[in-house]
Amino acid sequence: MKNIFLLLILCLMIGLNQINAQNDTFEVTESGDKINVTDGNGLKQGYWDITEKNIRTRGNYVDGVQEGSWISYHARGFMSKLETFENGKKNGIFIGIDNRGYIQKEEYYIDDKLEGLAIRYKYGGNPQSKIHYSAGIKHGKSELYYENSKMQESSFYKNGERDGLTIWYDQAGKKIAEFQYEKGVFDGVQKTFYENDSLQSIEYYDNNVSEGEFLEFHNNGQPKTVGEYSKGVKIGTWIEYNELGAIAKETRYKDGEVKSEKVYLEETDQ
Repeated sequence: MKNIFLLLILCLMIGLNQINAQNDTFEVTESGDKINVTDGNGLKQGYWDITEKNIRTRGNYVDGVQEGSWISYHARGFMSKLETFENGKKNGIFIGIDNRGYIQKEEYYIDDKLEGLAIRYKYGGNPQSKIHYSAGIKHGKSELYYENSKMQESSFYKNGERDGLTIWYDQAGKKIAEFQYEKGVFDGVQKTFYENDSLQSIEYYDNNVSEGEFLEFHNNGQPKTVGEYSKGVKIGTWIEYNELGAIAKETRYKDGEVKSEKVYLEETDQ
Protein backbone atom coordinates (compact mmCIF):
# COMPACT_ATOMS: atom_id res chain seq x y z
CA MET A 1 0.00 0.00 0.00
CA LYS A 2 2.82 2.34 0.91
CA ASN A 3 4.56 1.68 -2.41
CA ILE A 4 1.36 2.41 -4.34
CA PHE A 5 1.02 5.76 -2.51
CA LEU A 6 4.57 6.78 -3.37
CA LEU A 7 4.03 5.78 -6.99
CA LEU A 8 0.94 7.99 -7.17
CA ILE A 9 2.88 10.99 -5.81
CA LEU A 10 5.67 10.39 -8.32
CA CYS A 11 3.21 10.22 -11.19
CA LEU A 12 1.56 13.44 -10.02
CA MET A 13 4.90 15.27 -9.93
CA ILE A 14 5.83 14.07 -13.41
CA GLY A 15 2.46 15.20 -14.67
CA LEU A 16 2.86 18.67 -13.20
CA ASN A 17 6.33 19.01 -14.75
CA GLN A 18 4.94 18.02 -18.12
CA ILE A 19 2.16 20.59 -17.79
CA ASN A 20 4.68 23.31 -16.90
CA ALA A 21 6.92 22.29 -19.80
CA GLN A 22 3.95 22.49 -22.13
CA ASN A 23 3.32 26.03 -20.86
CA ASP A 24 6.90 27.13 -21.68
CA THR A 25 7.19 29.75 -24.41
CA PHE A 26 10.30 30.01 -26.56
CA GLU A 27 11.78 30.74 -29.96
CA VAL A 28 13.75 28.41 -32.22
CA THR A 29 16.77 29.61 -34.18
CA GLU A 30 17.61 28.60 -37.75
CA SER A 31 20.02 26.03 -36.32
CA GLY A 32 17.25 24.53 -34.19
CA ASP A 33 18.36 25.93 -30.83
CA LYS A 34 15.70 26.88 -28.31
CA ILE A 35 16.17 30.45 -26.99
CA ASN A 36 14.20 33.18 -25.20
CA VAL A 37 12.49 30.64 -22.95
CA THR A 38 9.85 31.71 -20.45
CA ASP A 39 8.87 28.84 -18.18
CA GLY A 40 5.43 27.92 -16.93
CA ASN A 41 5.92 30.19 -13.93
CA GLY A 42 6.60 33.20 -16.14
CA LEU A 43 10.33 33.23 -15.41
CA LYS A 44 12.91 33.79 -18.11
CA GLN A 45 15.39 30.95 -18.42
CA GLY A 46 18.55 30.21 -20.38
CA TYR A 47 20.00 32.09 -23.32
CA TRP A 48 18.16 35.20 -24.54
CA ASP A 49 18.83 37.17 -27.71
CA ILE A 50 16.46 40.10 -28.18
CA THR A 51 16.33 43.27 -30.28
CA GLU A 52 14.36 46.34 -29.20
CA LYS A 53 14.52 49.68 -31.02
CA ASN A 54 17.42 48.40 -33.12
CA ILE A 55 19.44 47.59 -29.99
CA ARG A 56 20.40 43.92 -29.70
CA THR A 57 21.09 42.40 -26.26
CA ARG A 58 22.08 38.84 -25.43
CA GLY A 59 22.91 36.87 -22.29
CA ASN A 60 21.56 34.30 -19.85
CA TYR A 61 18.72 34.24 -17.36
CA VAL A 62 18.37 31.98 -14.35
CA ASP A 63 14.91 31.99 -12.75
CA GLY A 64 14.07 35.39 -14.20
CA VAL A 65 17.27 37.26 -13.28
CA GLN A 66 20.30 38.06 -15.40
CA GLU A 67 23.35 35.89 -14.82
CA GLY A 68 26.88 35.97 -16.23
CA SER A 69 28.11 38.12 -19.12
CA TRP A 70 25.65 40.22 -21.16
CA ILE A 71 26.48 42.00 -24.39
CA SER A 72 24.56 44.80 -26.11
CA TYR A 73 25.10 46.13 -29.64
CA HIS A 74 24.56 49.42 -31.42
CA ALA A 75 22.20 49.51 -34.40
CA ARG A 76 25.24 49.33 -36.70
CA GLY A 77 26.15 45.97 -35.22
CA PHE A 78 29.19 46.64 -33.06
CA MET A 79 29.24 46.26 -29.29
CA SER A 80 27.82 49.03 -27.11
CA LYS A 81 28.37 47.51 -23.67
CA LEU A 82 29.64 44.45 -21.86
CA GLU A 83 28.43 43.81 -18.33
CA THR A 84 28.49 40.96 -15.84
CA PHE A 85 25.67 39.90 -13.52
CA GLU A 86 25.29 37.70 -10.48
CA ASN A 87 21.80 37.03 -9.11
CA GLY A 88 20.47 39.91 -11.21
CA LYS A 89 22.97 42.47 -9.90
CA LYS A 90 25.96 43.94 -11.66
CA ASN A 91 29.06 42.13 -10.44
CA GLY A 92 32.33 42.52 -12.25
CA ILE A 93 33.54 44.52 -15.21
CA PHE A 94 31.39 46.96 -17.21
CA ILE A 95 32.59 48.35 -20.54
CA GLY A 96 30.62 51.03 -22.44
CA ILE A 97 31.33 51.90 -26.08
CA ASP A 98 29.90 54.92 -27.92
CA ASN A 99 28.24 54.82 -31.34
CA ARG A 100 31.54 55.64 -33.05
CA GLY A 101 33.29 52.61 -31.61
CA TYR A 102 35.34 54.34 -28.89
CA ILE A 103 35.40 53.16 -25.29
CA GLN A 104 33.13 55.44 -23.28
CA LYS A 105 33.53 54.06 -19.77
CA GLU A 106 35.23 51.30 -17.85
CA GLU A 107 33.81 50.36 -14.46
CA TYR A 108 33.72 47.55 -11.91
CA TYR A 109 30.71 46.63 -9.76
CA ILE A 110 30.03 44.62 -6.63
CA ASP A 111 26.34 44.04 -5.80
CA ASP A 112 25.20 46.76 -8.23
CA LYS A 113 27.54 49.36 -6.70
CA LEU A 114 30.66 50.91 -8.21
CA GLU A 115 33.87 49.61 -6.68
CA GLY A 116 37.47 50.61 -7.34
CA LEU A 117 38.63 52.69 -10.30
CA ALA A 118 36.00 53.96 -12.76
CA ILE A 119 37.23 55.63 -15.95
CA ARG A 120 35.16 57.71 -18.38
CA TYR A 121 36.55 58.60 -21.79
CA LYS A 122 36.02 61.43 -24.25
CA TYR A 123 35.65 60.94 -27.98
CA GLY A 124 38.87 59.48 -29.29
CA GLY A 125 39.78 57.60 -26.13
CA ASN A 126 41.22 60.39 -24.00
CA PRO A 127 40.20 60.21 -20.33
CA GLN A 128 37.47 62.48 -19.00
CA SER A 129 37.64 61.29 -15.40
CA LYS A 130 39.34 58.69 -13.22
CA ILE A 131 37.49 58.22 -9.95
CA HIS A 132 37.83 55.63 -7.20
CA TYR A 133 34.72 54.26 -5.50
CA SER A 134 33.86 52.14 -2.49
CA ALA A 135 30.37 50.67 -2.16
CA GLY A 136 29.07 53.09 -4.79
CA ILE A 137 30.44 56.35 -3.35
CA LYS A 138 33.60 58.31 -4.13
CA HIS A 139 36.46 57.16 -1.94
CA GLY A 140 40.11 57.74 -2.76
CA LYS A 141 41.79 59.59 -5.61
CA SER A 142 39.73 61.49 -8.20
CA GLU A 143 40.99 63.12 -11.41
CA LEU A 144 39.10 65.24 -13.97
CA TYR A 145 40.46 66.27 -17.39
CA TYR A 146 39.89 69.05 -19.94
CA GLU A 147 38.98 68.38 -23.58
CA ASN A 148 42.66 68.82 -24.49
CA SER A 149 43.53 65.93 -22.10
CA LYS A 150 45.25 68.25 -19.60
CA MET A 151 44.33 67.58 -15.99
CA GLN A 152 41.65 69.90 -14.60
CA GLU A 153 41.42 68.66 -11.02
CA SER A 154 43.20 66.19 -8.74
CA SER A 155 41.53 65.48 -5.42
CA PHE A 156 40.86 62.93 -2.69
CA TYR A 157 37.53 61.76 -1.31
CA LYS A 158 36.55 59.96 1.86
CA ASN A 159 33.07 58.48 2.16
CA GLY A 160 31.78 60.67 -0.67
CA GLU A 161 33.23 63.96 0.57
CA ARG A 162 36.37 65.86 -0.35
CA ASP A 163 39.04 65.14 2.22
CA GLY A 164 42.65 66.25 1.97
CA LEU A 165 44.34 68.18 -0.83
CA THR A 166 42.56 69.24 -4.03
CA ILE A 167 44.57 70.83 -6.83
CA TRP A 168 43.08 72.72 -9.80
CA TYR A 169 44.84 73.42 -13.10
CA ASP A 170 44.14 75.64 -16.08
CA GLN A 171 43.87 74.25 -19.63
CA ALA A 172 47.60 74.77 -20.18
CA GLY A 173 48.39 72.50 -17.24
CA LYS A 174 49.40 75.30 -14.88
CA LYS A 175 48.41 74.95 -11.25
CA ILE A 176 45.89 77.64 -10.23
CA ALA A 177 44.75 76.55 -6.75
CA GLU A 178 45.50 74.21 -3.85
CA PHE A 179 42.70 73.76 -1.33
CA GLN A 180 42.63 71.62 1.81
CA TYR A 181 39.38 69.89 2.80
CA GLU A 182 38.10 67.89 5.72
CA LYS A 183 34.73 66.14 5.51
CA GLY A 184 33.76 68.19 2.44
CA VAL A 185 34.56 71.71 3.72
CA PHE A 186 37.59 74.02 3.66
CA ASP A 187 39.96 73.24 6.49
CA GLY A 188 43.60 74.26 6.56
CA VAL A 189 45.70 76.33 4.16
CA GLN A 190 44.20 77.48 0.84
CA LYS A 191 46.44 78.78 -1.95
CA THR A 192 45.92 80.32 -5.38
CA PHE A 193 48.55 80.89 -8.09
CA TYR A 194 49.26 83.11 -11.09
CA GLU A 195 49.96 81.76 -14.58
CA ASN A 196 53.67 82.26 -13.96
CA ASP A 197 53.42 79.82 -11.02
CA SER A 198 53.99 82.54 -8.42
CA LEU A 199 51.79 82.59 -5.33
CA GLN A 200 48.67 84.78 -5.63
CA SER A 201 47.09 84.29 -2.21
CA ILE A 202 47.29 82.21 0.94
CA GLU A 203 44.47 81.91 3.43
CA TYR A 204 43.60 79.67 6.37
CA TYR A 205 40.27 78.03 7.18
CA ASP A 206 38.88 76.29 10.22
CA ASN A 207 35.76 74.23 9.47
CA ASN A 208 34.89 76.31 6.36
CA VAL A 209 35.47 79.66 8.13
CA SER A 210 38.37 82.05 7.43
CA GLU A 211 40.71 82.17 10.42
CA GLY A 212 44.08 83.81 10.94
CA GLU A 213 46.46 85.53 8.56
CA PHE A 214 45.51 86.42 4.97
CA LEU A 215 48.22 87.16 2.41
CA GLU A 216 47.82 88.31 -1.19
CA PHE A 217 50.64 88.97 -3.65
CA HIS A 218 51.21 90.81 -6.93
CA ASN A 219 52.32 88.60 -9.81
CA ASN A 220 55.87 89.93 -9.37
CA GLY A 221 55.99 88.40 -5.89
CA GLN A 222 55.57 91.67 -3.97
CA PRO A 223 52.93 91.67 -1.20
CA LYS A 224 49.55 93.11 -2.20
CA THR A 225 47.33 92.65 0.87
CA VAL A 226 48.10 91.57 4.43
CA GLY A 227 45.40 91.13 7.06
CA GLU A 228 43.77 88.84 9.56
CA TYR A 229 40.44 87.04 10.01
CA SER A 230 38.72 85.91 13.17
CA LYS A 231 35.74 83.58 12.77
CA GLY A 232 35.27 84.73 9.19
CA VAL A 233 35.39 88.51 9.75
CA LYS A 234 38.21 90.97 9.21
CA ILE A 235 39.95 92.28 12.32
CA GLY A 236 42.86 94.58 13.08
CA THR A 237 44.79 96.53 10.50
CA TRP A 238 44.79 95.44 6.86
CA ILE A 239 47.58 96.81 4.71
CA GLU A 240 47.58 97.11 0.91
CA TYR A 241 50.80 97.52 -1.08
CA ASN A 242 51.58 98.67 -4.61
CA GLU A 243 53.61 96.54 -7.03
CA LEU A 244 56.82 98.19 -5.85
CA GLY A 245 56.23 97.08 -2.27
CA ALA A 246 55.25 100.50 -0.88
CA ILE A 247 52.23 100.85 1.40
CA ALA A 248 49.21 102.16 -0.53
CA LYS A 249 46.45 101.91 2.07
CA GLU A 250 45.79 100.95 5.68
CA THR A 251 42.33 99.97 6.91
CA ARG A 252 41.48 99.23 10.52
CA TYR A 253 38.66 96.76 11.23
CA LYS A 254 36.74 95.77 14.31
CA ASP A 255 34.34 92.82 14.10
CA GLY A 256 34.31 93.13 10.32
CA GLU A 257 33.45 96.85 10.27
CA VAL A 258 35.76 99.57 8.96
CA LYS A 259 36.83 101.91 11.73
CA SER A 260 39.38 104.00 9.88
CA GLU A 261 41.20 104.25 6.56
CA LYS A 262 44.46 105.88 5.53
CA VAL A 263 45.52 106.23 1.91
CA TYR A 264 49.15 106.86 0.95
CA LEU A 265 49.95 108.88 -2.15
CA GLU A 266 52.51 107.45 -4.53
CA GLU A 267 55.74 109.37 -4.70
CA THR A 268 56.42 110.96 -8.06
CA ASP A 269 59.69 112.07 -9.56
CA GLN A 270 60.23 115.82 -9.35
